[in-house]
Amino acid sequence: MTKHEYFSFSGTQDQFDKALIMFIQNLVSEERHKLVPPENVMRYKHGTRWITTSSNVSRDEKEMKPLETVTEIYWKDIREHNLEILSTFVKTSVKQIFESYLKMMIETVSEMCENTGRTVEGRKDKSIAELYIEGLRSVEFGVDREGRISMPFFFPSNPRIFEDLKKDAESKGREFDEELQKVIKEKSEKALEREKKRLAKFKTKQ
Repeated sequence: MTKHEYFSFSGTQDQFDKALIMFIQNLVSEERHKLVPPENVMRYKHGTRWITTSSNVSRDEKEMKPLETVTEIYWKDIREHNLEILSTFVKTSVKQIFESYLKMMIETVSEMCENTGRTVEGRKDKSIAELYIEGLRSVEFGVDREGRISMPFFFPSNPRIFEDLKKDAESKGREFDEELQKVIKEKSEKALEREKKRLAKFKTKQ
């Protein structure tokens, strides 16, 4: 009877670990790029801290935090050569890391919104659809490098908010749709005009 030896190829194991970690990092980056385009990502080569300044916010020092994940692999699966655990391990790791990243991003943005007063407070005298319109009015639309309008993202703390918003909007019917399109049109026009003025400050080669 042949005796099995587990984890005996240390050199190959190190190469496999590095390749697996790189694979997971690439998958997480793909998920992140769905929210933040690669061209809008800044990379730090030195240090883990930075200072945020704004016209109406005091200088605020921030520090990078590591994203961590814990995944269990059972000895029974290794002993039985169950290769499915690799796929499960990768999917679970990517999901947990991306969820941690999303949570960190929302907390950072929320903190900045609180500091600048760019928040919408829920009130009993207004429905969730009306609060959505109010929130849309409180933000500025962006314009990408191709001159296209960049709509804002909304990340509710509770997924049920989307369901409630959909039901409320459907109950208001055409009135809500018309008001929504009106606000989007006004915000888009202002964003394009603001971008036009910004570009006018730069000299172009003839």
